[in-house]
Amino acid sequence: MRLPDFLTRTGTYAAWLAFAVATYVATWFVDPYVFGFAVLGVGSVSGAVAVSGLVAAIRRDGSASRRGVGWLALLIAAASIAAFVAARTIRWA
Repeated sequence: MRLPDFLTRTGTYAAWLAFAVATYVATWFVDPYVFGFAVLGVGSVSGAVAVSGLVAAIRRDGSASRRGVGWLALLIAAASIAAFVAARTIRWA
C-alpha cells in the first residue's frame, strides 16, 4: 500500500481517533500526571495527523472519502484541543 492511499483512507483516521480518545479516557482515571504526558504526546501527534488528514481531503478526488477524511480530521483536532483544555483544569501544584 502506498502512503497516499493510506493517508486518504477513512479507516486510518477512525482508528487514530479511537486510539486517542481511549488514551485520554483511560489516563484521566489513572493519574493527572499520566494524563498530562498522554496529552502532550498523543495530542501533539494528533495535531499532525489532523493536518495530514485535511491536506489529504483537499487533494483527494473522490468526494465521499474526501468528506469522511475531512470530518474525521476535524474530530481528531477537536479531541486533542479538548484534552489540552482538560489538562489546563488540573491543579499541578
